[in-house]
Amino acid sequence: MAEAFLSSAMALAMTFSNKGEFKENLINGYGKYAWTSGKVFEGDWIENKMNGQGKMVWPDGKVYEGGFLNDKRHGKGKLISKDGKVTEGVWTNGKLDKKDDNERRTTKNRKPESKHSIN
Repeated sequence: MAEAFLSSAMALAMTFSNKGEFKENLINGYGKYAWTSGKVFEGDWIENKMNGQGKMVWPDGKVYEGGFLNDKRHGKGKLISKDGKVTEGVWTNGKLDKKDDNERRTTKNRKPESKHSIN
């Protein structure tokens, strides 16, 4: 029995890393969780689920900052694609429900504005 537990614990330790708060062996409170795939979430947790405010970063550079409910994007948030496109809005159950009209590119990918005007 102890060998099975140790084996399970070792497998679990190899699949993720977590820095944060635990309650009854579940991630609760604020924490940072990194999957072996390279995906990282930092934010609020309730019973091992992303719940509250947080930031998810994918290995390809995509970033979501905002609300989460039951491990899904939920509430107000913004998604920044790997090419810098910013989509802000309200998310419901992981899907964009209401998009804000001010879609834009992040400043790191924005072309400099010309200082010369053409009249």
